[in-house]
Amino acid sequence: MKMRLKHIEDTLAFVSENGYEINYAKFLKSTAVFLSKLCNVNYVLIDKYSINTPNIAETIVFYVDGSFKENFDYKLENTPCKTIINKKLCSFPTDVKNIFPKDDFLTQKNIDSYIGIPLWSSNKEPIGLIALMDDKPINEVQTIETVLGIIAIKVEEVLEKMFFENQLNLKIEELISLKEQAEKNEDKFRKLANLIFEGILISEDGVAIECNSVFLKMFGYSKEEILEKKNINILFPEKYHKKITENRLKKHILPDEIEGIRKDGSVFPVEIEARNIEYGKENNRQLISFRDITSRKQAEIEGKKRITAIEQSANTIIITDVDGNIEYTNPKFTEVTGYTAEEALGKNPKILNSGAQSKEYYAEMWQTITAGNVWKGEFKNKAKNGKLFWEKVTISPIKNDDGEIINYLAIKEDISKNKEAEEKLQKANEEIEKSEKKFRDLFEKSGDAILIIKNGVFVECNQATLDMLGYKVFEDVLNLPPAKLSPEFQPDGLNSQEKAEALIKIALEKGTHRFEWWHTKSNGEIFPVEVLLTTIENEPNNKVIHCVWRNIAHRKEAEQQLQKQNEEYRLLTEDYLIQNSSLRQLSNELSEKNRLLLDSKDRFINLFEQNPVPLWEQDFSETIKLLNNKKAEAKDLKTYLDENPNFVHECILSIKILNANKAALELLGVKNAEELKIHLGKTNTKKAIEILKKELLSIVSNNKSFNDETELIGKNDSAVLALIKSVIIDNKGTSIASIMDITEATKAKNELNESQYLLLESQKIANIGSYELDFFTGNWKSSPALNNIFGIDEKYTRNITGWLSLVHPQDQHIMAQYFEKNIMENRESFNKEYRITRNSDQQVRWVHGLGKLEFDNHGNLKRLIGTIQDISEKRQILQEIINAKEKAEESGQLKTEFIQNMSHEIRTPMNGILGFSELLDNPNLSNEKRKKFIEIIKNSTNQLLHIIDDLMEISVLETKQIKVEENPFCINDLLHELFAIFNIKAEKNKILLILKNGLSNQESTILTDKNKLTKVLSNLLENALKFTEEGIVELGYKLNKDCKPAELEIFVKDSGIGIKPEKQELIFERFSQAEKELSKKVGGLGLGLSIAKENAELLGGKISVISKLGKGATFFVTIPYKPVYLIPKIEKQQEKKAEKKDKYIILIAEDEDVNFMVIEILLEDKLMLPCTLIHAKDGLEAVEMCKNNSAIELVLMDIKMPKMDGHEATRKIKEFRPNIPIIAQTAYSSPEEKEKAFLAGCDDFISKPLSKEKLSIVINNYLLSGNNNGNAFRN
Repeated sequence: MKMRLKHIEDTLAFVSENGYEINYAKFLKSTAVFLSKLCNVNYVLIDKYSINTPNIAETIVFYVDGSFKENFDYKLENTPCKTIINKKLCSFPTDVKNIFPKDDFLTQKNIDSYIGIPLWSSNKEPIGLIALMDDKPINEVQTIETVLGIIAIKVEEVLEKMFFENQLNLKIEELISLKEQAEKNEDKFRKLANLIFEGILISEDGVAIECNSVFLKMFGYSKEEILEKKNINILFPEKYHKKITENRLKKHILPDEIEGIRKDGSVFPVEIEARNIEYGKENNRQLISFRDITSRKQAEIEGKKRITAIEQSANTIIITDVDGNIEYTNPKFTEVTGYTAEEALGKNPKILNSGAQSKEYYAEMWQTITAGNVWKGEFKNKAKNGKLFWEKVTISPIKNDDGEIINYLAIKEDISKNKEAEEKLQKANEEIEKSEKKFRDLFEKSGDAILIIKNGVFVECNQATLDMLGYKVFEDVLNLPPAKLSPEFQPDGLNSQEKAEALIKIALEKGTHRFEWWHTKSNGEIFPVEVLLTTIENEPNNKVIHCVWRNIAHRKEAEQQLQKQNEEYRLLTEDYLIQNSSLRQLSNELSEKNRLLLDSKDRFINLFEQNPVPLWEQDFSETIKLLNNKKAEAKDLKTYLDENPNFVHECILSIKILNANKAALELLGVKNAEELKIHLGKTNTKKAIEILKKELLSIVSNNKSFNDETELIGKNDSAVLALIKSVIIDNKGTSIASIMDITEATKAKNELNESQYLLLESQKIANIGSYELDFFTGNWKSSPALNNIFGIDEKYTRNITGWLSLVHPQDQHIMAQYFEKNIMENRESFNKEYRITRNSDQQVRWVHGLGKLEFDNHGNLKRLIGTIQDISEKRQILQEIINAKEKAEESGQLKTEFIQNMSHEIRTPMNGILGFSELLDNPNLSNEKRKKFIEIIKNSTNQLLHIIDDLMEISVLETKQIKVEENPFCINDLLHELFAIFNIKAEKNKILLILKNGLSNQESTILTDKNKLTKVLSNLLENALKFTEEGIVELGYKLNKDCKPAELEIFVKDSGIGIKPEKQELIFERFSQAEKELSKKVGGLGLGLSIAKENAELLGGKISVISKLGKGATFFVTIPYKPVYLIPKIEKQQEKKAEKKDKYIILIAEDEDVNFMVIEILLEDKLMLPCTLIHAKDGLEAVEMCKNNSAIELVLMDIKMPKMDGHEATRKIKEFRPNIPIIAQTAYSSPEEKEKAFLAGCDDFISKPLSKEKLSIVINNYLLSGNNNGNAFRN
């Protein structure tokens, strides 16, 4: 125990002697040496630490075996230092290197023991640590921990000051450097300005005085054309002049996008930013930077196009995690499936499973994508409402930089309509196949001539045409216009060439035309025909004429005879038809069916031959035989095909290509069907082989149709991605294959999907959404990111009213006016920050809206497209910065005023002390004046002491290291003491001071820190008397039992000037005064209420005020109620009655005779205490006197004395007189000094200079009350 006290005493002595060393590095090194010797350890580390680099510490003192080593930084991870930073003191008395085996330092140095303590700033942030280490176990751990706790308090203060001064020195050096640099910068600026990529213009009152070469190049002017001219008139369109003129008055113009005009008159987009340069007293210069943003604007346009394409994507997009759980869906997903994004989030796409696909199908999919490959296929899924739909799906793995799969991206196209169309097409193909033979037979065997006219000439005809004209070969007819096979004039006298062109024109316009015509046979014979022309649009803007001739020569010969009998025939026919109307109907139907038959045949020929879709006819009959034979032999035909590529190749060679249309031949770069067969046999890609194997399995399974994506080799050996569909048209294995080239579409889709994915991700990261407002409908569209910002779903009404409903109520009128005037009337771009109330949770958010207007060909507003960004966090940070800046400026101003005020407050009593002390030297001074001057000096001294106490109190509170010392005392006694002290001043100022006790003496005996509560109430009473010119001041308290736990509510009420409501929080801040002018009259530093508040909080309480201006104020102090009467020992002590004596023997240990005289006068003359005083001039003498005189009842012990100080003397006396009360007296009243005194054995503590009141309390407590057994009033 003695060793522990000795260590603590030595530590306190070290801090006291070295703590005021202004060389911080020297102090820290001295601390390391002291700790090493005192604690007998080899290693002492003092580290600094910053929360900005939470994993790193850096030594600032590294003391090893009696010498200082080079400092270093190290990682805290896996070290014992990690356990104390930002936490608490930690000790490892032995085996520390095994507790932290990954700490190389401990292992290499064979460290066995470790004790460390964190160092804290005044803001309660970790700033470093002290660590002691040794290669042997550490003993006396508790003692060393106590020592470190004491040392840490001072080291924290030194570190914080050192950091502050380092930053201050760096700032000063930076300012000096800036000043030196500024003197050299003008020439450098010109050179630098010509090297940067931005145009720079310096103007004075709008007139250009300097510019760089980039600016001149940007606008196309020479320097002579720019300098000394009003730049606004030549550089910007007139519509910007007003705005630029207004901005010139601002100190800093943020980057703004406007338009500039080059010398050649061309207008281009430019971004400008300007700052004012204070130059001289009157001149105001402005530095303007110009950025040509033409490329950026073009990029924005392209970006908007991509955004529009992505937002309007017709494909469903799903992103899942590696387990298949949905992380994201786009709006198309909700439209197709009926599930909202919120409903789908976290779910597996199995929610869409209709059961149409087998488990093996899904297994094959997972096997593909988990291997890192892209899977393509089709799903028949079920929507939320139960509706079935088809999707064509591509699933791609998303990999990180290490190649690990982190997500899956599914792109799904709704092909339900395609499926329906395929079914219809299949049925149509079957009908076409049935009709083809009939139509081909009809075409070839028809008795009527059938021809095709294209571009005015015959391009095809049947055998009946040759027979009718008497020609032998088709070449005699083909490529001739109709007039070449006709007489020069028709019977009506019109030229055959002109009439034929006119009739063809009618057919092209009306679609069909029937008429009679005269043709010429090969032998020159002229004969009549009935002609039916029908227009067929084979390709867009490429029409052909289907032409049918019917020889009507016999009909013409019979016409004359028929004409004679016409009337009779007509009458008979009409009568017959009236009786049998169904005959006429049947006749009409037969005629119509004959016409449709001819049209259908021609349409089929057109569909296959002239179809833009590549088609070919293939024969699988031999292939089917091969497959069936092999199927009988092999257990699993699919496995056999996978394992026997030669057999697959044999199957390929057995397929016959019967016919191919022009589009198919051109796609694959061949001339005819035979070349196509050879080409397909040689150029099958790996993917094409796989698809062909699927087709072979489909055929042998008797499936009538097959479709899939495949890959072919086209002309120039280019890869062609294609959709292939094959339909079996008969029982022999003949099929029609159709091909759709999707190479470019697939590439575009992939690029679009990638762009969409990147855009959506970037929008989510930046919290930016996009929108498009249609001025014709008044409706707007929004991206998912914007929906999230606004808190709206797809059902939200997206019109102007709906947007304004989202705007904060206080901003709605402003935004409505902005939209009406700036957008609708002035047609400006949208650029506004405003508040919204998010629809989903009513949270107020700040957003920044940007938008660009688009116009139609007539200059009318067409649409507004743009972005909206949530800037709430940015605004909050900006506001916090502004608040901090204002707070710092206010704090700086307050501190300046405080220093000025403090100077005044100190000088005033000091002038009184010095001035009247000098007057006392006058030997002719009357006794009356002498007493008056002494009273003035005394009052000035008390006033000065009060100021110093306040300053000391604030400095102590700044450390945040104050300990609360709870002692039992009677609050009634405390209030009586305060009443006695302040009533003198109250009576002097003619103010009535009233005291109201709320409890009995026993109930009011509580456990708390009496000194701190005294400071709180003293400051409140001082304040009340200061600001009350007349009236009353009340001091009292009451017990509030309604609170749990119970509280004491102490009040100080005055009838003074009162406090404005807006100042009632401010008055508790340091250096603040509610009314500065009034405060100047009454004096004070503005610290009293701040000290009261901080001390009240240290007691676990709070302070508040209720006041009205001109009607006084009531201050309330609420502290926890801790009654002492629950502690029997203390109750018994308080119930003891003091034994009165005739004379008390008191030892005063004091090396200064003046101080002894002051105590002697206070005790004998002021307090009128019957006592005998013994004077010891040093500690050694005090010990001897106590040994030799057992009648001494009380010791007043000065701490700073020669030969032996008060701490050591107290320890010595307590060894043989443990119950004698010893009261420490010192000029140092810090908590640390008190703690040192108590550790030495002192029973109480009073600070110099001594007063009657202070001594009265001590005498009452330790002599008159009978409590002379030591530590009577210490808990």
